[in-house]
Parts: sequence; C-alpha cells; structure tokens
Amino acid sequence: MVPADVAAHFNDVPPRLHPASRIAAILAVTLAIGATAWQSIRSPVFGRDGIRYVAQARSIAAGDWSILAKGIDHPGHPLAIAVAHLLRNAGDSPESWQRSARWASLAAAFWLWPSFWAFAAVSFGHRAATLSCLLAALAAPLAPKLVGDGLSESWLLALALTGFAAIAQFLKAGSLPWLVVGLTAAGGAYLVRPEGMLIPLALALTLMTSLLIRSGRRNLPYSQLRVALVVLVALPMLICGPLIILKGGIGTKMSIGRLVGTTAPASPWAIERHRPLDPDEPAWKIWGLAAKDMFQSFREVTPGPLVALAALAGVGILRGGSRRGLDHLFGAIALALSALALIRLNAVAGYCEPRHTVLPALLTLAASGRGLEMLARGFAARLTRSNRRTDVVALVVVCLILMGLTLRAWPETCRRFHEDLLGYRQAGEWLAERVAPGETTLDLTGIALFFGGLPGDDAATFQQGLENPHARWLVARPSHVEGPWPYCAAIRQRLEGRRPVASFPLGSVSARDSDTNPPPQSRRRRHRRVEPSRVDVYDLMTPPSTAEPGRGSAMAERPDLFRLVK
Repeated sequence: MVPADVAAHFNDVPPRLHPASRIAAILAVTLAIGATAWQSIRSPVFGRDGIRYVAQARSIAAGDWSILAKGIDHPGHPLAIAVAHLLRNAGDSPESWQRSARWASLAAAFWLWPSFWAFAAVSFGHRAATLSCLLAALAAPLAPKLVGDGLSESWLLALALTGFAAIAQFLKAGSLPWLVVGLTAAGGAYLVRPEGMLIPLALALTLMTSLLIRSGRRNLPYSQLRVALVVLVALPMLICGPLIILKGGIGTKMSIGRLVGTTAPASPWAIERHRPLDPDEPAWKIWGLAAKDMFQSFREVTPGPLVALAALAGVGILRGGSRRGLDHLFGAIALALSALALIRLNAVAGYCEPRHTVLPALLTLAASGRGLEMLARGFAARLTRSNRRTDVVALVVVCLILMGLTLRAWPETCRRFHEDLLGYRQAGEWLAERVAPGETTLDLTGIALFFGGLPGDDAATFQQGLENPHARWLVARPSHVEGPWPYCAAIRQRLEGRRPVASFPLGSVSARDSDTNPPPQSRRRRHRRVEPSRVDVYDLMTPPSTAEPGRGSAMAERPDLFRLVK
C-alpha cells in the first residue's frame, strides 16, 4: 500500500515550474513528438480507414464541400488532410495523399503532446506530467504509432486533451474562462469524431456529483455552478448543433446507431465482427467477451506495468483525503464512460480495435507518471531518512524503472507499424501495370485498390463485385479464402479452385498467414514477431482448376478458425 504521508505529499501540486523542471518538461514533450514522427515516417502503409479519410479529403480539394455534411465521417480530419495537401502543393498520387494524411496527424501531434502534459500537470503535478510523457514515448510505443498514423484519432486526442486540461483547471480553481476554453475544445473534438461528446457528458455528471461532495461545494459555489451549467448546455449546442442538424443525429456511421440503440446490432456473421457469434449465446457471455476483448485492445496501447502505475496513482489520490478534488473525479468518470461505451460497441457491433481505446489509454497514461513518482519516493523513503538523499534515491529508482520499461517495449518500438499490410500495397502497384480498361479488382481491405489507383470493390460492395462478370482480379489473404465467414465461402465459390498468379510481399511467399481480424486469443503477447502477411492475387479470367486446390485441407489444418463456431 501507499504510505499516507507519501500520498499526501504528492497531492500538494507545486504552483510554478522550477527552471530545471521546465527544461525536463520541454525535453519530454519533444521526445513524445519525435517518437510520433519517427514511427509515422517508418510505416510503409497507413491504417485502412485512412483510405476513407483521403477519399473525403480529395472531394474537398476538388471543391465538393457537401462531403462535410454528407460524408460518413465527421469533417474535421478530412478537412485537415485537404489543408495539409494544399499546403504541400503535392500531386494526386496515392503516396502523396498518404503523406498528406500523415502530415495532418503530425501537425496534431505538436498540439496533442503539450496538451497531454498540461492535463497531467493540472491533475497530478508537473513532475508526474513529465514522467507521463516519457512513459508514453518510451514504454507505450503503440500510442505514438496510432497518433501519427494518418487517422482521425490524432486531432481527436489533440482537441480532447486540451478540453480535459482546461476543464480540470476549471474544476480545480473555479475559473469560468477555463470552462469556456475546455468546452470549445470539446466541441472541436466532436467535429473530428463523435467521442468528443464524452467530455460534456462527463462534466455534466461531475457537476451533478459535486452537489453531494463537500469539496465540490467548496470549489464550486452554487452561483458558479449555475453559470457553469448554462455554459455547459449552450456552448456545445452552438458548436456541435449545426453538424448534428446536417447529419440528422450525432453521427451517420452504422456503429454509432448501434451504440446508441437506434440501429439493430450487427448480425452474428457480420464481416466486421472479430469472431462469428452464436445466435443462441446468452447476453451475459456476449458482454463478458466484449469486456475481455476491449481490455485486451486497451492493454496493447497501455502495457500492464503502466496500468499498474496508474492504479497506484488512483490509490494515492483516494488516500489523499481532502486533497482529492473534482478534477480527479472528472477524469475517473470520463475513463469509466469511455470504457463502458467501448464494451457496448464491441458487444453490439462486434469489434474494438486498439485505436478505439487510445483516448482512455492516454487518460490512463497521464496518471501513470504520478504512480511512478509515488513508487520511487515511497521506496526511497523506506531506505533513507534525509530528504536530500531521498530525492537522489528516488531519481535513481525512476531512471532504473524507465530503463526497464523501455527495454521491455523495445521490440514493439522497433517494429514498423502496419508492416503486415505491405503485401497489399505491393499487390496494388503490381496490378496497376496489368489491369486493362474495363476490368475491375476485388479487394476487401481497399488498400490494393488505393495504392494501385484501381477501379473495383472493397468490403462495402464486395458481394456485388463477386457477381460482376467484368471483375478479373481478386486480392486476398489465405484467411479470406479459408475462413469460416459467409464471404469466405462466396470467395471459394468464385475462385472455383483457381491458383494465385502472384503473391506478396515480394520474396516472402512463405510468410506466415494471418487473419484479417485475428481473434483476441492470438494477441496475448504484445511483443510477438509480426511478419508481413501473405497476400495472393488471383486472375478470375483464367480457366478454373479441375482438381481440388487443397485449401479444404488447409482449413482442416487451421482449427483455430472454427473454434468458436458451433
């Protein structure tokens, strides 16, 4: 347990930064930005959803502003990509648009990491905030990778963390201008992704709870509370209301409708599910598996030791007595709401990827620096009695723990993000030299279509594409052909035993096969070696094979594909 005197010591946040602390904070934030840029530059392919954002950004660049209201995504990130592309004065090649998407994310990183430090500093102190930045950069490598991946999480996090920092300062000091800043940033976050609505909701619950807490009534008198409630209602409506009216709701994605209950849950065999779902599965088991999957995705972004450090910080806050405040309650409520929303999303929509957990992950990482500081000082206090020696021993302990966590994460840090998707890019570039006019290509992921500039069908229109007599080329992983899903059976029927005419990545035909959506059971080790997945290209115009292709036996050799199918 955390000694009470140590917990009390760290609940007294120094009001001003010492020059040395200021330099350390700048270096830590710079390291986090550098880690984001380094991971972004090294990745050969951006995330699959980046293709959709680029398509909307292309429409904006072409003058079609209606996409801001009619697009499936919120307009903030596609607009940022279009602006980055305009400033770069780049061409229209797929590689150029991928770079523009990453430049947009890197621009957000220059805002995100200072905001992350500010939120941690307001809630946990300046030294803890600096340690949190170091932990995020060195010990949680997936966080910088996701931030610089060209996806909308970058701008969501930049604006959301600004909102969290400003609202935490308002709850601590009772200054209404900080509330206005925080809700404005939260409204901007909603214009990027629907998760921005989480911040006003968490604040509303915090203010209602403050009526029951003595410290809350002391920090926020009734007069300020009434004004805060008016601002809380009016400002988000002013910023978010026009987009909600244009879209006819808080969002147009099918997953949002399923999350809020306006759309039926995904079918048991829906293509987006991690695994086939037994229609007779009891509700408690579905929700239990959803919670387990969500936590495993969360752990990929926030390693176990950092979760433990954040939990230690929570214990210290609880033992701090009267020093704990509404800012800590606000962060806890936001974390709980985010976790519950992700569990429900997984239960009704069937998926929860690590990128979806990055907001609660960064909230947790913000507290992990506090836990590391408390652990080091608590350990040092038991070894020495002199305050000067305690500080030196605590610094040594912090350095040793940071080194250990960095070495633990090093294999994942060195692995290029999305290296397993490299085969799709090479397949698209190979097909670009061979596709004749009038021919179309089938690619569930859309990555080969994007990098090859090919006409064809992705997951949204794949079924119609299989029935198209002009479809000549099929790009698929072995798991797309061998899997238990209905679309896999449709692919096998369309192939009629045909063999691949090419396999990618080049020179790695024997690469390990992997599923498009590997079940969570296969992701237990964070730092496993991930090789590029083999991607096969089929020519659908060649005569079908008269012999069985042997893929049926491959299915028998892959019982893991069927372990959850009754």
